[in-house]
Amino acid sequence: MEPVAECMLVIIGATPEGRKELVGFQVSVRESAQSWRELLIDIQARGLAIAPELAVADGAPGFWKALEEVFPTTRHQRCWHHKAVNALNKVTKSIQPAIKQDLREIWMAPDRAVAETALATFDKKYAAKYAKAVECLTKDREALLAFYDFPAEHWDHVRTTDEIDKSQCDPACRWPSSPVTIVQALASIGSLPGIRDMNAPLRGAVPRSSPAAA
Repeated sequence: MEPVAECMLVIIGATPEGRKELVGFQVSVRESAQSWRELLIDIQARGLAIAPELAVADGAPGFWKALEEVFPTTRHQRCWHHKAVNALNKVTKSIQPAIKQDLREIWMAPDRAVAETALATFDKKYAAKYAKAVECLTKDREALLAFYDFPAEHWDHVRTTDEIDKSQCDPACRWPSSPVTIVQALASIGSLPGIRDMNAPLRGAVPRSSPAAA
């Protein structure tokens, strides 16, 4: 019998200073809503009493379903890295460099108004020939631009989970030696002392005046 494939669900946070912190992880046989629910409830039980203000992840439905149940007031931010890859896969290779640059004009815009204009321009330029690529963005418009409603100094942490991918290369994380699929789940902003110790409670709630994302 072949071994059952496993995946590791990971939640990583970023402090206001930009330091990445491991909040929680769980090895699961699949990336299901139940698996994410268990991990989110565990974090909640360890002391994350105030619902995070913003959650960042790719389009995996299991995560978003669990988040709605455990932290229903938390806003959604779709990862721009994953979304851009999905959009690029829907166009021909010859046009991909131009598409990539136009996508960058959206998610690297200096403010939301400029991003909205860039997204509208993207729609006008490519909708006729690359309707699926345009729909890939426009159907998640609000979740793609949510990060603009937070302080600019946090944008690098919350518009993509790409930084989580990089942090997984850190030997200090001590991932298991057996092959697993690492699923980057969630980026968070806020002051959460003690979260490196997975057996310690999450102390300290982030006030509304200092937006948190989980």
